[in-house]
Amino acid sequence: MRKMARSIVIAALIPAVMVLLAGMAFAASVTPEHIDGAENHTCSEFAGQGQTWTEFKIDPPGDGLYHASAGDITISNYDGTSFDWSSTFGVDAVFVKSGSHGHNLYRYDPPAESTGDTDLESPDVEPQQQISHISFCWDGEVVQSPPPSTPPSSPPSTGGTTTAKPAAKVLGRQLGRALPATGSQFPEVPIAGLALIAAGIALLAAAHMRTSHVLAEARRETIGDWATRLDSYLSLRKR
Repeated sequence: MRKMARSIVIAALIPAVMVLLAGMAFAASVTPEHIDGAENHTCSEFAGQGQTWTEFKIDPPGDGLYHASAGDITISNYDGTSFDWSSTFGVDAVFVKSGSHGHNLYRYDPPAESTGDTDLESPDVEPQQQISHISFCWDGEVVQSPPPSTPPSSPPSTGGTTTAKPAAKVLGRQLGRALPATGSQFPEVPIAGLALIAAGIALLAAAHMRTSHVLAEARRETIGDWATRLDSYLSLRKR
């Protein structure tokens, strides 16, 4: 009984862990600023007061190692609508140019320049449009970081179509869309929905335990039948 209760508690915790991991693994470290319209923009338009930003434009975008004037930029996990990046110098912002649905600006400074992030994407508007190009913006204060140890392969050709996303990434984004935005990469969890999922998993766990119990009882009954038959056989032999 104690083992069954422990299993049910563990099963009930699984949805909460999934939601937490989704929030951690499938979101950029900053919330993007949505830029309306289809027209193009440059880094200088987004520079803070008193700043002069340098721009490095990747067009067409794709996985690869790119050499900017301040250092190297690495693009990885590019799938047409999202990508990860890292750099050997501090970046103030990344501008993700898309189409008629607008664009996304990921601003890191303030509070501080960044040397990498994950899951930057075009605006999350259905149907999600492909990334046209990516612009990296930085000012004169260059913060160096170690160069990438293994450069990724050369940029792939997207051929004008969006590559299928890994199932885990799709699940993470769907969970993110289902949860309300809070300005943090750890969204609030809707208690009612989580409770329903937890209850369903708990019922499955209980059904599994019940099935195991029934099988154990069946085994015990089978052993009892054989013992009865053996006793009857021995009794006949004695006669």
